[in-house]
Amino acid sequence: MKFTRKIPKCGFIKQLPNDESTEQLFNIVGSIGKGSYSDVFLAIQQSDSNFCALKRIFKRRTQNETQQVENEVDILSKCSHVNICRLLNAFETMSMYIIIFEYANNGDLFHVIESAGKFNEYTAATITTQVANAISYLHVHCIVHRDIKPENLLLARDFTIKLADFGLACVVHGPMYKICGTPTYIAPEMLAEKGYGMEVDTWSLGIILHVMLVGYAPWQCPDRRRLFQLITLSRLSFEHHTWSTVSSGT
Repeated sequence: MKFTRKIPKCGFIKQLPNDESTEQLFNIVGSIGKGSYSDVFLAIQQSDSNFCALKRIFKRRTQNETQQVENEVDILSKCSHVNICRLLNAFETMSMYIIIFEYANNGDLFHVIESAGKFNEYTAATITTQVANAISYLHVHCIVHRDIKPENLLLARDFTIKLADFGLACVVHGPMYKICGTPTYIAPEMLAEKGYGMEVDTWSLGIILHVMLVGYAPWQCPDRRRLFQLITLSRLSFEHHTWSTVSSGT
């Protein structure tokens, strides 16, 4: 039996008569990213001339995926924390959702790690503290994210971390059973299929810390089944030479 609450249709989303209506509200400046069913643009709000991230999500999706969008908006509309990407507005037309977020102009943590290779302990600790603060806020409010990974950690102008992408988040009322998230960051409790709790977010943060310190995840395998076996066993070694520089400040 599942205990997670089914979120009703989100009342935060405003209806627009047509797709062109957004042009009266926002001026598109450029593209930030593109996916199979969505794209993200840098935009300027006509009301205050501030930059924002405008995400268009096309409705060529299943009912579950549509509910996922409304679930994300509903949860984010109730969140207010410096380390959580702020939802500014949300609109709906016949063909798409238009979700407006604060703009984080320094990209995401994944690309920073990709460029830097790894971080010193001070930098890793600073980032970890910010993500832990965001997770703590969510858990106090009985919200679990379930997809914490470097790609979903955005960096604002002052390099403040902003946790984003709440598509898999939910309000928790008891054990959860759905296996979801990004394989590398999934917790063994989730894979056990015996019911898990909000601790899965903390596990994901631990994997991110490992990646920041040495530049790679503790368990890697292109075969998902084998990867899940490695995660379940959770055998971890610090003997690899890459750990020799950790604590040396390099």
